[in-house]
This record gives sequence, structure tokens and C-alpha cells, in this order.
Amino acid sequence: MVHPVIEKVFSKLEPSFVEIDKLKTLDGFTDLEIDIGSKIMIYPLWTSIGAVGLLGIMFSPDSMDENDNRNLQIYINFAAIALANAKIVSRLEKEAETDFLTGFFNKRTIRNILISELERAVRYRLPLAVIFLDIDDFKAYNDTFGHVAGDVMVQKNSRDNKEFYKDCRYCGALWW
Repeated sequence: MVHPVIEKVFSKLEPSFVEIDKLKTLDGFTDLEIDIGSKIMIYPLWTSIGAVGLLGIMFSPDSMDENDNRNLQIYINFAAIALANAKIVSRLEKEAETDFLTGFFNKRTIRNILISELERAVRYRLPLAVIFLDIDDFKAYNDTFGHVAGDVMVQKNSRDNKEFYKDCRYCGALWW
């Protein structure tokens, strides 16, 4: 459920003045100390990928002219683009590390994790357990029922393994 203040701000593209009492209803803002007479302008940060955040600015009502507002909007647009880029990079990094079908780490990531975990186990003389699971006759299943059915079976098997091995630190999908 979205907080009503957030919903109000994101209901339009333009910035909104938010009353201090309403702002204090948001988590993290209850102890906010604000000078009397200050205004809080909340800018929704929109980009081509959608809403990426909010930016709140507190100022005295007569401290900003039209030129200041224009410059501020430019900086706000830069902030929105920077946040959108960070989201995209984060998503791409996750996609580069994981198997799209299972959500498990891919072979390259698991190899790197295994190397560092093995080094750590040797250095600190800790036990290390590695479990490899195999789906018996998977090729025959794929050939008989088709690749879509095989994908569904792999996804279900992955879900079951995630649940069964939920205390496992790392899970990976290795395809040979």
C-alpha cells in the first residue's frame, strides 16, 4: 500500500508543496526539525523508465526566483537520470550474474564464489560443503515434451531446491 503523501506527489509530474505535518507522517520524518515559515517542495523524479524517486527541498518562500526554479529543475532532471542509470546498471549486473531461467548464480559467478570461499575456508580452517544436483534424463525429457516443458520443469525444480536449501548461502545453475 502506498502512503497517501507519496501517492499525491506521484499523481502529477510537477513538484508539490507538502505540509510539514503531512510529511512527518512518513517513516523517517517524524523527528524532522524545520524552521517555521519554511516550505517543503517535493519533486517526483520521473524518467523514461518511470518514477525513480523523490527529492525534497526545504526553502524560505521568497528565497527563490524563476531563474532559481529553472536551474533547480535542471539539477533535479540530472538526479533523476543518475538514479535511473543506477537502477539500470544494478539490473544489468544482476542479470550478468544470474541464470535467467532459474534466478540462480550462473557458472562464471559460481566459479568466482567457489574460489573465494575455498580460499576463505583454507585461510581460516573452516569446513566447506559443496552440493551438485543433477536432473536425471533431462535431455530425454526435453526431447520428448519440448523445450518449453523442459524450461517449466527446470523452473519448478529450481523453486523446490530454493525452498529445500533455503539456508544455503549460494545457489548456482551450471549447464553443460
